[in-house]
Amino acid sequence: MSFVSDQLYNGYIRTHMSEMVSKVKVREILPHLPCLTLSDREEVEAKREHNGNFNAMQLLLQSLHRRENWPEQFIAALVACEHRSMAAEIEAEYRRLKNPRRESPPPRRESPPPSYESPPPSPVRLRPPGLQGRGSMAPWFQT
Repeated sequence: MSFVSDQLYNGYIRTHMSEMVSKVKVREILPHLPCLTLSDREEVEAKREHNGNFNAMQLLLQSLHRRENWPEQFIAALVACEHRSMAAEIEAEYRRLKNPRRESPPPRRESPPPSYESPPPSPVRLRPPGLQGRGSMAPWFQT
């Protein structure tokens, strides 16, 4: 088993297992999983007969996890059984795990970053509207 397969099973499959075992029928998907041994198949089928589909699907997923190339076969089996959206979600997660994006460092700046501070305010002379254009200060500024 590969590290990526383990990550897929432990991270995604186990967290979404209740949804999978509720929607997928053992009898539908079992023929599409050639990676399972005859013993695995018989054990899963016996579990389905005695304990129902829910418990049998849990066993199927556990058995599947022990086999080589199980992610690809499981995804193909889901598609074959018309569970395309579930297959697409698992495939997307599998691809993400196989090809993780590496964070690239931010580009280096040659010059210092620009300052976003505003310039200091310039002195403003306030004059009442009626006194604009006159050379002297308005009388109300005088004390």
